[in-house]
Amino acid sequence: MSQYGGPTNRGSEDVCVIGVDIQPGHSPSSTQAAKYSVVVLRNNEVKQELRDATLGKIIRLAWECGKAIVAVDNIYELAPDKKSLLKLFEMLPESTEIVQVTAGVEGFRSLEEIKRSLGLDDLNTSDPLSSARIIAYAASRGVGLKIGRRVTKTKIVVTRGRSVSHGGMSLNRYLRSIRAGILSVTKDIKKVLDEKGLDYDLYIRRSKGGLERSVFIVYAPRDELYGLVRPIKSKGVKVVIKPLADVFVGEEDKETPIRPVIVGIDPGMTTGLAIIDLDGRVLHASSYRGIDRSAIVNIISEYGIPVVVTSDVNSPPDLVEKIAAQTGSVLISPPRDLEASEKQRLLEKAVSLNKDLELKDSHVKDAVAAAYKALNMISDKLLVVRRYARHYRFKNSLPYILRDILKGRPVNEVIEKYIEIELKKSSAPAKPVALIERQGAQEPSDTLALKQRLVELEALVKSLENKLAEKEEALRDLELELKLLRSKKWDEECERRIYMLTNEIGELRKSVEDKERKINELAETLNRLSKALKEVSEGNLLVVPRFRKLPDALKVTPPQPVVFVDEVGVLDEETLKYLKSNKIVVLTRKKGISYTPAAIIEYNPVVEFNDVVIVEKRVISEGQKLWSDIEKQEREDELNRVLKLIEEYQAERMKKLGVKRFDRSI
Repeated sequence: MSQYGGPTNRGSEDVCVIGVDIQPGHSPSSTQAAKYSVVVLRNNEVKQELRDATLGKIIRLAWECGKAIVAVDNIYELAPDKKSLLKLFEMLPESTEIVQVTAGVEGFRSLEEIKRSLGLDDLNTSDPLSSARIIAYAASRGVGLKIGRRVTKTKIVVTRGRSVSHGGMSLNRYLRSIRAGILSVTKDIKKVLDEKGLDYDLYIRRSKGGLERSVFIVYAPRDELYGLVRPIKSKGVKVVIKPLADVFVGEEDKETPIRPVIVGIDPGMTTGLAIIDLDGRVLHASSYRGIDRSAIVNIISEYGIPVVVTSDVNSPPDLVEKIAAQTGSVLISPPRDLEASEKQRLLEKAVSLNKDLELKDSHVKDAVAAAYKALNMISDKLLVVRRYARHYRFKNSLPYILRDILKGRPVNEVIEKYIEIELKKSSAPAKPVALIERQGAQEPSDTLALKQRLVELEALVKSLENKLAEKEEALRDLELELKLLRSKKWDEECERRIYMLTNEIGELRKSVEDKERKINELAETLNRLSKALKEVSEGNLLVVPRFRKLPDALKVTPPQPVVFVDEVGVLDEETLKYLKSNKIVVLTRKKGISYTPAAIIEYNPVVEFNDVVIVEKRVISEGQKLWSDIEKQEREDELNRVLKLIEEYQAERMKKLGVKRFDRSI
C-alpha cells in the first residue's frame, strides 16, 4: 500500500469516486456473486446510487467513468485474496485507483470515526448505502491509502543443454536435432500456458531446422507454474525457470506527462522501442534485450500518454497488440510491410528533424520508421484535432480526444463531449481545505511498513470473520438441500437423465450419418478423379480450365485452346472476334437456342474438380471442325453476297439501256 494523496492532487482532471460497501451476509469468496451498495460521486455531487450491484457492475462503472477511484473500507470485500485482487486490477482500466479509506499512515480508523471527522453525522454506518456514501466522500477528500500492486512475473528460458565444441561430419545433424528439440519444448510450454489461460510474452531466435533459443515472460508468480512447467537439463535442451518481480504500479512520485506520443515497436529477442511526439521529435529510441511488456509500458509512461502503437509490418505481432490494448491506445498498421526504401526515406526525415539522433541498430531503425509511418497516416486527423484544441484550449485532453477520433468516432461528437467536460470542471465548487486529511510527518520506513502491515492484518481479520459467517450460512443451505434430495424420487431424476441421453445419442447418430455420407461422396469423387487422371496421363482425356462466365476465360494469358464455362450468355462482336482469331473451343452444358457463329459445344465433363474439368480429347477435333464449317459458311455467304450484287447491277444497266439481255457475243 502507498499513501493516497486524493483527487486534490490531480488538478482539473474529471475524476469520479465510486464508494463501495458489501451487503450484509455476502462475501466475495462465495460461489454466488456478492452484492454491494454503490455511490458514484463526481465533483462532490452524488450522480448515482445502487443497491445490490455486482462486482461486474462496479467494473463497468469504472470503465464508463474513464478516470475513477474505487473506494472501500476493506479491500478484501472486493476480492477474497491477493490473487483475486490482482485479477481485479487487470479487469479495471489502467487509470483506475483503489483506495481503502479506513487505512492510513497513523493506523486503522473505523468508518464511524471517519464519518465524524468529515462532519457527516446524519449518515448511518449500519446502512450499506449510507456507508458507501461516507466512503465516497472520504476518498474524494484524500482520506485513506491507495492499494498498489506488485506484478510478479516468471521467466522461462529454453536453450541448448550444453555447448557444442567438437566438430566432425555429424555436427550439422547434431545441431539440427538440438534446434528441433528446442522448438518442440517451446511448443509444449506454449500449449500448457494457453490451456491454463496464463498471460505471457514469447521471444524466439529462429535458426535452421528449429529454434536457437526461446524466452517466455509469464505474468504469474512462480508457484502458479508448479506442476505445469518444470526445469529440464539434458544433453540437448535446457529449461531454466526464474521468478521475476515487477515495479510497484501507480507510484505517487512518478507522474505521467500529459504529452501525447506515438510508439513504434520492433519486437523480438532484441526489441526496438521508439517514442515520438506529434511534431516528429524523437523522445526515446533504443533497443533492449529480453525486455518484457510491463517494462515497455513503464518506459512509455515516462514520456507521455500513448495515442498510437504501431510496428513496421501489416500484421502486428502479439506484443504490439497487447501493449496497445493495455495502454488504451489505438493500434495502427501500415497498409503493407514497410520496404527498405520506404524505411530509408522515413529515417532520413527523422534525422532531419532530430539533429543529434543516433540509431544504433536495425531494431531501433525499424521502430523509428514505424512511428513516423503512423504519424504520416494520422496527419490529416491530427491537423483537425490541433485546430480544435487551440480554439477550445484542450491541451490536457488532447491525447484522449485524438484517441477517440482515431477509433472512428465523429469529430463533432468528440469535441462536444470534451467541451461539456471542461464546462463541468469550471463549474465544480472548490473543496474546503479543512476537510482534507493532513498528512503526518515523515516516519522511518520500518515503522511505516509495520503500520501498513497492521492495516492489512486488521482488514484480513474482518474478511475472515465474514468468510466464517458465509460458510456457516452455506452449511445450513447444504443441510436443507440434502434433506430435499433425500425426499426426491430417484425415478423422476433417472427418467429425465435417460431422456436427455436418448436425445443426445440421436443427435450424435445423425451427425455420424451426415459425416459418413460426406465421406462416401468424397471417396467417390476421389475415385473418379484418380481414374480420369490416369486417362489424362495416357493422352485419352484433357484437363480444361473452368470459368463461371465466358468473359472470364478471355482474360487468361496465353489463350487456352479449350475452355469450359458455366454460362455462355450473349456474345458481343469483340468476344466473337477474340474467339475466332484464337480458334477457341467453348464447352458448356447448355448453349441456348440462338445461333452463334462460334465453336460452342454442349458437353458434360467426365470429372469436375474446383476450377478445372476433365473432358474427352475428341472435343478438340469437333471444335476445329465447327470452326472450319463456320469459316466455309462465311465464305459461301460472302460469295453469294457478291453474286447478288453483280446480278442487281446487271439488271439496273439493262433497264437503263432498254434491252432485255446483254449480247455477250460481241
